[in-house]
Amino acid sequence: MIKYSGIIFDFNGVLLWDSPLHVQAWQATAMRLRGTELSDEEFSINVHGRTNAHILSYLTDRALCGKELLDLIQIKESMYRDLCLKNPEKFVLSPGAVALLDFIVAKDIQRTIATSSERTNLVSAQFSA
Repeated sequence: MIKYSGIIFDFNGVLLWDSPLHVQAWQATAMRLRGTELSDEEFSINVHGRTNAHILSYLTDRALCGKELLDLIQIKESMYRDLCLKNPEKFVLSPGAVALLDFIVAKDIQRTIATSSERTNLVSAQFSA
């Protein structure tokens, strides 16, 4: 039997199935910045797994930096947070996540949750059994 010293979970898209909300926010951002939504191919190549800076530079067709970049990031992330709050039925942990987390806590297994989410999207959260 393999013994592990702990578990690291990815949050967005794994513990929290929020990808449709990000897609909606990115499509609205694309529409705002270039007048058209992103195609499936564009999403696959230029959005999934990319940083906000990369995506926004792609959408504006130029390198972004400084305050302009930070402002555009906050506009997109604010849309995402608003969608989360307006769609609580979609803003839930993935099936089985609560039971798995409760099991890990009961077995006193070290754990942490990783995310590449923008800092402004993070708040102190506590999961209870």
